[in-house]
Amino acid sequence: MADETRSRTIAWKDPVESAKAGLTLSGLDYLRKMASGELPRPPIGILMDFSIVEVEKGKVTFAVQPAEFHYNPIGVVHGGLAATLCDSAMGCAVQTMLPAGTGYTTVDLSVTYLRPLTRETGLYAYTGYSEVTGSGSGGTEIQSFGIGLEHRLGREWSLYAQYLWFRSATPASSMALTNSIAAGAKLDALPWHWSWR
Repeated sequence: MADETRSRTIAWKDPVESAKAGLTLSGLDYLRKMASGELPRPPIGILMDFSIVEVEKGKVTFAVQPAEFHYNPIGVVHGGLAATLCDSAMGCAVQTMLPAGTGYTTVDLSVTYLRPLTRETGLYAYTGYSEVTGSGSGGTEIQSFGIGLEHRLGREWSLYAQYLWFRSATPASSMALTNSIAAGAKLDALPWHWSWR
């Protein structure tokens, strides 16, 4: 067996500058500009080679072609690829519902894998959906869920789903929430609650 070394080179633009531009746009407009190329893709999308393929209010789809550089030590695509698309699509679906200057964050992620992805899988897309489910003094409560579709040889589709609750907040409140969690605060003691079903 010949050991052929593979290589891959990536390049990206400063993500902080893009994020600053995003503060002046609604979440929907920001993601549309990113999908169209008016704003650069974030480095994680370039590194893992996935991108937004559809954006509308309450719905965002990311897609990736699983490749050898996504592989883990047991010879299949690392589960983090599907988890990253799941988190990205559902989070961005929430973002499409938010006005300019409003932030959000993912606090917990739980993924159940139904089958492995490989370089032979074909295009893998994950769509996140969201809708406003209530509001209160803590912000707007938005429910988000996602569906992953695996296209295999043009015939077979498989379904993956997760459910998540977000509550939006201002950027300062989102940072305070993130810092509280990093400092060890219990989620049920915080003013916003996220939970998986």
